Amino acid sequence: MSIRDVRLEDLPVILEIEENTFSTPWKMQGFEDAYCDDRAIFLVNEVEGQIASYGIMYVAADEAELPDIACALEYRRRGLTEELLRELIGRSADAGARRFFLEVRQSNTGAQNMYTKIGFTQVGTRPGFYRNPDEDAYVMSLDLDNR
Repeated sequence: MSIRDVRLEDLPVILEIEENTFSTPWKMQGFEDAYCDDRAIFLVNEVEGQIASYGIMYVAADEAELPDIACALEYRRRGLTEELLRELIGRSADAGARRFFLEVRQSNTGAQNMYTKIGFTQVGTRPGFYRNPDEDAYVMSLDLDNR
């Protein structure tokens, strides 16, 4: 396993993972925008040269936000997404973030368990945040000063 910054040529593979993971996936333009955004930290985790997972984080002032993270189906349940998220958290702290936020589907207990294991706590709910199917999101936060 190795974590590295995304390269432009990675975007088609990332889009494929996205489309196989989410019911309302990002479009290529969203990934291209993240790739070009100076506030974004966009990483992949590779296994034997293959992209297994990816994550995007934005840092603004003293806050970080995780709008997208996913793992290819064949690499799930191996700790790759957790490893990648821990790297994103470390980089956000290095960039000056003091709090890290994310949203997660109310029904996605697997992701919620991973986030809780890392130290995130639920701080709110966004009613009707997700579509296809319609579902609330839990807002989770991690205090980076106390990690």
